[in-house]
Amino acid sequence: MSLFVDKVITPNESAIQVGMAWHPQFGLLALGSYSEDQGGVITIVDHTGFETESGRIPPHPTAQSSCLSWHPLKKLLVIGWDTGELYIYVNSQCLKVDALHNGPIHLAKWSSHGSSLITTDKNGSIIGWKSDGNAHLEMLFHHELKDEFTGLIFCPSHGHDQDLNEGGVGLSLTGLARAAVAGDEKALDLFSSWRPDLSRRAPTKPIENLNAYAGSGNGIIYSLNENGSCMEVLQADGAVKELLVMGSVLIIVTETMVIGQFQIEKDGSVTELSRVKLSSRMKENQICWVSSTQLAISSGETSLRVWNLKSDDNFVVSFEPTSNASEFITCLDFCPSKSILSAGTSAGNLIMWQLQSNTFGVVETNSRMLPISYIGNSIRSIQWGMSGGGKVLALSTIRQVFFLNEQDRAMAFSGGVSAVQISPTDVAVNFHNQDDPGKLTSNHPIERMYLTEAHIVLYGGGKIVTFEIQKDIKHMMSVGNFNVFCDEIAAHDQSIFTLETDRVFVRSFQGTIKQTLIMTEEEGTATTISVSGKNLLAGTINAVVKIWDLSKREARLHAHPIQLREKISDFTHINEIKLSSSGAYLSVFSANNQRSTDSKLFVFDIEGNSVRHYNFNSGQNDADDISVPPNSASSFDRGSVILNGSIDNRNENSQPSALALRSQVKGRGIVSHAWDEREDHFLVCQTRPLLSENGEDEADKYVSLFFHEEHGLIVHDIFEAASARSSQLVGVDVPFVYVYNDHKVQEKEKGKEKDKDSKKSSVTSNVVEQVLLKDFEGLDASDKPTRDAVVKFCFNLSIGNMDEAFRAIKVINNKKVWGNLARMCVKSQRLDVATICLGKMEHSIGARAMRKMIQSKKSSDVKVATLAIYLNMPEEAERILFSSEQYELLNKFYQDSGKWQKALELADNYDRIHLRKTYYNYAKHLESKHDIDGAIAYYEKSGTSRFEVPRLLFEDWAALEAYVDKSDDKALKRWLAQYLESTGEMEMALQFYELAEDYLSLVRVHCYCENLEKASEIANSSGDRAACYHLARQFENMDDIQSAIHFFTKAQAYSNAIRICKEQGYDDHIWNLALLASPNEKLDAAKHFEKSNRPMYDRAVILYEKAGYFGKALDLAIQTNQHNTLQGITKHLSQHTDPLLLSKAANFFLENKQYDKAVDLFVVSHQVQQALDLCLQYNINITNEMAEKLAQTTEGGEADPAVLNKLAEVCYRQGNYHLATKKWTQAGNRLQAMKALLKSGDTEKIIYFANVSRDRDIYILAGNYLQTLDWRNNGNIMKNIIAFYQKSKAYDLLGWFYQACADVEIDEYQNYEKALGALSECVASLQKHGSSMELADKTTAVLRNMELIQKFVDCQQHYPDHPTEAMQVCRDLLQEEEINAAVRKGDIYGFMIEHFAKTQDYRSAQQMIEELRRSIPNVNLAYYVNSDVLLTIEKSLGVSLLPDSASTKRGANSNANYVEDGNEDGYQDGGDSVLSD
Repeated sequence: MSLFVDKVITPNESAIQVGMAWHPQFGLLALGSYSEDQGGVITIVDHTGFETESGRIPPHPTAQSSCLSWHPLKKLLVIGWDTGELYIYVNSQCLKVDALHNGPIHLAKWSSHGSSLITTDKNGSIIGWKSDGNAHLEMLFHHELKDEFTGLIFCPSHGHDQDLNEGGVGLSLTGLARAAVAGDEKALDLFSSWRPDLSRRAPTKPIENLNAYAGSGNGIIYSLNENGSCMEVLQADGAVKELLVMGSVLIIVTETMVIGQFQIEKDGSVTELSRVKLSSRMKENQICWVSSTQLAISSGETSLRVWNLKSDDNFVVSFEPTSNASEFITCLDFCPSKSILSAGTSAGNLIMWQLQSNTFGVVETNSRMLPISYIGNSIRSIQWGMSGGGKVLALSTIRQVFFLNEQDRAMAFSGGVSAVQISPTDVAVNFHNQDDPGKLTSNHPIERMYLTEAHIVLYGGGKIVTFEIQKDIKHMMSVGNFNVFCDEIAAHDQSIFTLETDRVFVRSFQGTIKQTLIMTEEEGTATTISVSGKNLLAGTINAVVKIWDLSKREARLHAHPIQLREKISDFTHINEIKLSSSGAYLSVFSANNQRSTDSKLFVFDIEGNSVRHYNFNSGQNDADDISVPPNSASSFDRGSVILNGSIDNRNENSQPSALALRSQVKGRGIVSHAWDEREDHFLVCQTRPLLSENGEDEADKYVSLFFHEEHGLIVHDIFEAASARSSQLVGVDVPFVYVYNDHKVQEKEKGKEKDKDSKKSSVTSNVVEQVLLKDFEGLDASDKPTRDAVVKFCFNLSIGNMDEAFRAIKVINNKKVWGNLARMCVKSQRLDVATICLGKMEHSIGARAMRKMIQSKKSSDVKVATLAIYLNMPEEAERILFSSEQYELLNKFYQDSGKWQKALELADNYDRIHLRKTYYNYAKHLESKHDIDGAIAYYEKSGTSRFEVPRLLFEDWAALEAYVDKSDDKALKRWLAQYLESTGEMEMALQFYELAEDYLSLVRVHCYCENLEKASEIANSSGDRAACYHLARQFENMDDIQSAIHFFTKAQAYSNAIRICKEQGYDDHIWNLALLASPNEKLDAAKHFEKSNRPMYDRAVILYEKAGYFGKALDLAIQTNQHNTLQGITKHLSQHTDPLLLSKAANFFLENKQYDKAVDLFVVSHQVQQALDLCLQYNINITNEMAEKLAQTTEGGEADPAVLNKLAEVCYRQGNYHLATKKWTQAGNRLQAMKALLKSGDTEKIIYFANVSRDRDIYILAGNYLQTLDWRNNGNIMKNIIAFYQKSKAYDLLGWFYQACADVEIDEYQNYEKALGALSECVASLQKHGSSMELADKTTAVLRNMELIQKFVDCQQHYPDHPTEAMQVCRDLLQEEEINAAVRKGDIYGFMIEHFAKTQDYRSAQQMIEELRRSIPNVNLAYYVNSDVLLTIEKSLGVSLLPDSASTKRGANSNANYVEDGNEDGYQDGGDSVLSD
């Protein structure tokens, strides 16, 4: 809580104030004034308003200052005069700068680091200067543009974080954290990368930007670069009022309030982004930044528009004129650190708004207007000083300058009296046992105040005044005063304590020093002093605490100095320190570097030398606070927390609301705290949220705590302040807590929100209110023993010591106090103590109910909730029942309390099983309130409207009839129709029967009225069975047989219809009805057809069958020789049919040569042998379905192997090889299955079956089968043959297969090389097979053949180089015995013939042909010799070698093509091979 104290700063009261400027860093204010006698005067004052030692600058005798501009980093002031002179004031010297200005200098702007300065005058001269930071300015450029400049700004420096710090409004850590928790990814990144210490110690120095823009009165915008060049970049819409920069965007504001945004390019040119024309009723509009993207613009006489330049959103803040109807805003300024927008008006009023910003510093609409301050004359200028946290506001009128210093509001409490500073010189003194407050006025602004039971001490302006408080007459009488300058004051008895630099003086009321208390150099300078009880407390800058005992004549040290930094790690410095009433306990919390409030309150047990703390952020004390590392240092005495060898964790069950209280405390920091004036273990803390979930200021909460040496700090209770951050803790005196409330804020928020907390009394004054703690209700008028007993009870209750708590309250006789104690038992769940309290209260009903409840088996929550109800604590009962999920009881509680909306909502969301009952009870409630429409609506929701609504409206027949008519409930319409029928109103009854669609009743009434035609029409159109049956009976009674049969049939009363048809002999009708009727009626009709005078056996058989009597149907069909009908019957036979009946039917089909039907019956009856014999005998094809049925002969459905073999054999004989294979496989006879599959010739299935069988014999069978196929042209078959022989290890068969492959290579493709490879595999396979004489001979023969083939292959390979030797080898091969088994003679002769033809020795070639013919009679030459070669020989010798029909199978295509003028060797590979790979 703070207030603004005004101070007049007027060095020369006769002078006119012409200008002022704050230094951006050092808290210095330069004031420019002019008077006739002195001329132009420049005065420099500090932030306190006092002129500095070197603050008076020599006046200018004939001129007045026209502009003042401070260097951004140094104490250097540039002064421009209206004569065009330019001066620099630095180091107490005022030096003139040689400038070329010829007119008044009215603009002077420094660059961001102060290395460059630009000055302009009204004649259009603009000069750039280079500064060395001292008194020297060097001119960089000078331009005479003959145009008055009205706007000037430097471009922002490179490297600034525009998103965080533009406009001087940075983002707070709290805002970033709040946004990060809410899921904002950008905020999370910024928050994660934020490093407060490192960023302060090593900031990144931005690159200074020396480019600038200047705007003229003619609307021309000039770009000035760092080299001094100037160019015109834009013509604005009128005279330029101001130039602003937002990142890389130039903002131009004209006199006509056209605001344009332009993108700054690298070359200095600008590109238009947007242009907006704002409406304004004023010519002198004011403008200032309020965030990095928002401007505040005075758009009217008493209003301000806040406009977001990026999002284009805007809102208006305004004020009501005080007295002057023509009042308007004359000046604006914004304080970023305080988020206060200030405006001065023409009527001399200072208007301030507290702006609220969101996560990223954007001002939102929920601003709050602060109290208006009246200055006197019209305010010409206002400026916030940026030093001291932005707490100094300078205001300038025509002849005066004012300082408004923000200081903390002085307030104190003692002995039932509170004092609060309500103005700079006024104090409101509240006597809380009386109605009217007193008022004390000081002659000097009050800076400090201290209050004792008998005196109030005021300090301000270097003077202390002491007043005696006369409570009986509410009067304050001055008893002493003296002059002294001090930092803090305190008082006790007849002594005043003043803190002066490094010592505390004990003075009398007249200022006489009685004692001096000194702080050592190691302890540091004292920063705070206070008196508690009979002890003086002092805290130093080095976090040292000293306590003196004041009970003696002189102050003596009460304990050794306490080194807080040794007791608590990471302790920075003291924020607030307090001492309990007896001086036994010391409490302190630290000022956190990263937050304005800390979250841990530390309490020192001075005698026990231990430290305990409570963490308001986690909601836990030091015994439970494990989520956050403890702050206590290694010297912390953990033994004080350990009891009997175990950690003392207080039982949460002893105080069920502990978790609720903890959740309310969690996430908060400490603002201030105070001990009770008389109770040594009780204190109250004012807390504030560290992070606000909704982005708005939340109300402060006051937390009362008990301190215990063993259990630490324990939360007792929590209550909220009247409104957000508008209150301050003043003092504590059980049963009251005294809280200051800002009266202006209370008035503004009055009507927005009513106080919902019943424990808060009305404000006894406009300043301080007494808040009665709910656990201490009834103690406000009690004596001290009762008060002490209740406090002791609460203290022991908080630590779970119920025995001590109970003993403490035995002396109490006040019923109201006993009631309060009983309510406390609700919180502690001590029903036994509550019963005693109820007895002491003489609450007999409640005591009796609680005794019964304790003896019952209900849950403890229900018992406690019942106690809360009897004690008139509905909110607590509601909370307990809801948290324990006792929704049924809570629902009943709501109903009994008349809270029907809550009951309905609870039933709808949590107790749906009782939802309809709740609707019903609410309807009864509404009925009792005569709310008929509401009752009807909820009767309908409860599902009881059919009974309750007619009862409710029975006396109002018209309303009942109208309700039923509008209702969609057919049952309700039927009820009304029945009632009308009972009263004889048939027409009305028929109408409602028709609306209810009750066709039976309609037909019944029409029959009663003998309107059978209408009844028949209704029955036919509706098809209602009951209506048709009733009408049929009517027609039967009237002997209208056809109509009776018709309506019995529509009613599906077939037995009645058949009965009538029998009586009338309508056999055709009986047949048709029997087909539609149930089995019993079918049986009855079948018997009728069988035994009638004219039997109809075919119909009887069909009806027996449809009725399910298959045996009877079969017997009758066989007896009457009905083959077709019998065939249809057999389709419905199954294995459950009587076997004799099945056999009988099968024999019947055999006798009639219907063998397939007989087989089907044998299959159904599981007579497998007979079925199979019939299939073989009469060649009846076995289908898959029949085979499956034949195979399942056992009860479990498993196949009999013998049956499967027999079945497979029959299928094999019938040529059904696949089915045979399947059944043999099922029987486990895979070899026989393979043989059957081989018969089918299905190669793909044969290969698959062999692979899955993995049987040697099956592999061999499969391989042998595949050799019978065209394996020469199918590589896949060949691979499977080899694989099967290898898997079966039939290497002899594999060898012969390789030999067959070699023969194919020779005979078909004449490829001896691959044949040689195949023979090699053959030999290897034969060797694997084993040794036997037969195999040895065959192996030898194969090896001999391989040798001969190898010779022939070598001969072919060496032929190109040694043709003669090759011919000789061929002749030798021809001499070998049985050469034809290895190398075909024809191939040898062909090779030699082609050789002679190549060498053109055609005669030798002819001789070789003749020799070939002799060796192989009837040989086909073209089979061995290329046809072209033969034709060449014929042509050369003139002989005929080839007949016309000669085959050219090998000679032309398969061996080698002879090329006469081709290859060097005359041969060319041209054939494929069976062994391609």
